[in-house]
Amino acid sequence: MITSPNVDFVPEPHIFEDENLQPRADGRFGLVDCSQWPQLYDKEYQYSVCIPRKDSVPSLAIAWYDLTRDDFVIPTGSKSAVGTLGDRRVKDFEYLLQLLHGRQHHLQGRTAVKEILSVRMSSAQHGVLRLRHHPLVLRDLVVFIAQLQRTLLDIHALLDYIEILHPLFASPPSKPVPVNPTWMGCFTKDTEVCESLYFTGVPVWLIRREHFIPKTMNIIHPVRLTFPDNIVRAMYSENGVVRSFPVIYRGPSGIYRHYHTRRPYEGTFTEQPEAIAALSAAHPISTQQHSLHGGKHVTHKQTKTARVKAATGPYMEGM
Repeated sequence: MITSPNVDFVPEPHIFEDENLQPRADGRFGLVDCSQWPQLYDKEYQYSVCIPRKDSVPSLAIAWYDLTRDDFVIPTGSKSAVGTLGDRRVKDFEYLLQLLHGRQHHLQGRTAVKEILSVRMSSAQHGVLRLRHHPLVLRDLVVFIAQLQRTLLDIHALLDYIEILHPLFASPPSKPVPVNPTWMGCFTKDTEVCESLYFTGVPVWLIRREHFIPKTMNIIHPVRLTFPDNIVRAMYSENGVVRSFPVIYRGPSGIYRHYHTRRPYEGTFTEQPEAIAALSAAHPISTQQHSLHGGKHVTHKQTKTARVKAATGPYMEGM
């Protein structure tokens, strides 16, 4: 496993095995979430390498915010546990959206990227409006916030890709540029892709099967694979009862996982809103450990092009 200079951790790839993609207790997808952990490089989603790491960009703090009971506001007189996100947090999302929109404004002349940015920006704008005006049960609000956060991080990654990375791809430097420490980076099994990303400052890990490693290669020292503590892998629960979200997709890393990570929120996951009395006795977001559901999730068949366009808009090749 080879990494770019100045990168001080070696993550474990979740690539070869089929894994469940489903929201966890915080609404995110755990170790198979490209906004939290490097994933396998895919050309259709090559901008994903520019997704920033948690806490690496101060202006993006709200993109890693976790919903708390204090920020879940139930209207006075309501008979069910349906509410909205507190005004202060909504304003934080609105402010970040304005910052990203300002960066987008400077790129309006680049017609090749205008559509894909518009699609993602429109999705984020719609998400912020729903947070302010559309009540949800707590369980669904957790997922909806996480989806909006992934969209905002995607927009930030797209802007970095357009402003920084694509020019380097278009005119490759003669020697590697310094690695960008804020980018998530990726895994790859392709040596040419690895070299290209390495020269443009992307944190990249080349995965090689042991029997493909040359005997002449000098391994300085082995590095133990570790996981960051802040990635939630437990299932969602309320009042001590596990209420796992459905499995969205099951399979190895690659284009399908990239696509399903960006699937839009499609309505409520819960049958009936709970009574307020039950909610008040429950901790809103539990990290109780629970085993994953097995089995594959049935999805509608689409062509590869249709899936990509539905998730991100047109591909940016040839800007």
